[in-house]
This record gives sequence, structure tokens and C-alpha cells, in this order.
Amino acid sequence: MYKKRILLLEPKIHVSKVLESILKDEGYQCKTRTTTHNLPDLLAEFQPNAILIARQIPPMGVISAIEYIRQSPYGRHAAVIYMTGSGQSIAEATSAGANITLAKPLDLTKFLFTLENFTNLN
Repeated sequence: MYKKRILLLEPKIHVSKVLESILKDEGYQCKTRTTTHNLPDLLAEFQPNAILIARQIPPMGVISAIEYIRQSPYGRHAAVIYMTGSGQSIAEATSAGANITLAKPLDLTKFLFTLENFTNLN
């Protein structure tokens, strides 16, 4: 049985494959996408407990995607974890509804601890 459902929105395929593998090894059910295409359908179908989202997610971009997620009945209660390697858009992502920001490259221990804590909130 899976712990929780995680939606990973990461445009870099090599990064998404590594994160997806780690999440599955930790017992999470994971869906990975490299774009925000079909985000409404994906949220309705998967109903994630947490959404990991990278800054450069096309075509919406992180701020618009987070705003959409927060307005969706299938995303408004999910934990939104913003991942950035540049430190850009942290204030905007928080204002849009991100719960927390994690710096890339991700510290695996901190990443899993944060994910566990936020997914247990909902």
C-alpha cells in the first residue's frame, strides 16, 4: 500500500526519473510530468496529496501553475513544494500558494522529511 500520492512537475527528465525512483522506493505513488499540459485532468484523475513543482515548468510557469492548483478542488488541499536551483521566485511562489521551498540540488534527508511532514497534514 502506498503512503500518499505525489505529483512531480519537473521539466528535466533526468531529475524527474531520479526523484520518481526515490519516491517509489519510499512507498509513494508518483506521477511525473515534464509540462503542465492537461494539468486540470491530471489533478482530477490523480488527486495528489502533494505536488512537487520546479521553477521552469512549461508552459504555464511555476507561479501560474501554483495559482491554478490552489483554485482547483483537486489541488487546493495538496501540499505544494516549490523546488528551485536559483532562489528565484520564492516570494512569488509563496504568495501564489506554495507551502515551502526546497533548494536544488535537493538534500535527500531534508526532502524526504519535508515530504513526509507535509503529506501527513492532509
